[in-house]
Amino acid sequence: MQDMTVAQNADGRLEVFARGNDDALIHTYQTRPNNGWSFWSSLGGGLAGQPAVARNADGRLEAFSITEDGALWHMWQIAPNSGWSDWQTLGGRLSSSPVLAMNPDGRLEVFVRRDDTAVMHIWQRVPDGGWSEWDRLGEWQASALGQGWREP
Repeated sequence: MQDMTVAQNADGRLEVFARGNDDALIHTYQTRPNNGWSFWSSLGGGLAGQPAVARNADGRLEAFSITEDGALWHMWQIAPNSGWSDWQTLGGRLSSSPVLAMNPDGRLEVFVRRDDTAVMHIWQRVPDGGWSEWDRLGEWQASALGQGWREP
């Protein structure tokens, strides 16, 4: 097990996610808030990096990860505190694990880096809704002097 992250369900229960030894997304969750834990179980997938999980505006958790082919894949709870959808791709040719944020209007936004150092992002068009096309933000620069950001 490697690359763990944790998120809080809408009802307050914590849920821990990790990349399993078989590169599947595995998870365990509190059976009630402030209570014991479920057994670890697999949600499938072929992860190539650390998963990222965020809670949508409607309370559903959504998990993201890149795969060996560099695509970003995601899955989400069908309803808050509930079971999970199948994995679906958001495409891309990416090289870093995703980083998530929620915009003030409730839309999730995902940030990742490509092999060519371009920083890419994709966002929900509306809260809890479908996804935009990929957009380039700039390039990530690393050198002996340190790391920095360069606008396009």
